[in-house]
Amino acid sequence: MNFPTSARRRALATIATAITLAFVAPLAAGAETLTVAYPPANDFLPAFVAKDMGFFAKRNLDVTLNVERVSNNIPAALVGGAADIGGVPPTVLLLSREGGLDLVNVRGISHHTRDHPTIALIAGKDSNIHSAEDLRGKKVGVPGLYGGLDVMAREWVKSKGVPTSAVTWVEVPFPQMAAFLSRGSVDAVAAIEPFRSRLIADGAGYKLTDYVSELRSDVLLIGYTTTRSWAMSHRDTIVRFNAAILEGEQYIAANPDQATAIEAKYLGFSGPRARFSPTATADDYRFYANAMLDLGVLKKPVDVNGILFTP
Repeated sequence: MNFPTSARRRALATIATAITLAFVAPLAAGAETLTVAYPPANDFLPAFVAKDMGFFAKRNLDVTLNVERVSNNIPAALVGGAADIGGVPPTVLLLSREGGLDLVNVRGISHHTRDHPTIALIAGKDSNIHSAEDLRGKKVGVPGLYGGLDVMAREWVKSKGVPTSAVTWVEVPFPQMAAFLSRGSVDAVAAIEPFRSRLIADGAGYKLTDYVSELRSDVLLIGYTTTRSWAMSHRDTIVRFNAAILEGEQYIAANPDQATAIEAKYLGFSGPRARFSPTATADDYRFYANAMLDLGVLKKPVDVNGILFTP
């Protein structure tokens, strides 16, 4: 029986990964335990790789990766001790800080860049929407109200002279976007890869705009976050965690097929990814803070200079 080349590559990658795992050194006695919460996105592939390839273990970290379907719940997990580190979008971190939670960023995870767009507004195939003006009176589905994709979509609409109140914004999880578009329950959606490509390829809709790229050339999508008190007492842990994530990024670049097999294991899918990057700056958060103030999502300014923590 002849298998397609792509299927053979995936099978070989899975076998190669299994063989490599057989030689991963076991955790040393007394390894430090660490719980990391993350939403189900391939931005966290370096962490999956670091877990499976032993990059955490060789730094004496016994890491548990806990998927959290809604990223807005991760700050509560950090404050309540259910997680030590979590993947938190900038908008969620800013809202948490406005609410009195002293959360800090300890590392960037991924960025959206103009030369590598992964986010777009997808209009329904029969919607006849071709501009921001055409969105007046329409419904737009976003993965989370006042999350990063939502805030940036509203800011894009406003930048085109259309009041955000002229558009109805509804929450639609990524896996349900195709069905919502097909039924006409929404007229457009804000989607990120790999869902963006799938919606277009399956004929559910067409790309209206890479709206994030129109707003900014480089945008931090999500960062590793913890409480300031935990960060202050675990500086060395953060250094070792960040080093393992960096090694995971390097492994992905050198072993794309094996990395794709690990991605499918954790997420059940694989696809285009945002750019992995450890960088996070005050200006990254200032961009979101200004947009959120402009939209009335934040009620008062947030000191973005206090967000970044250097161990």
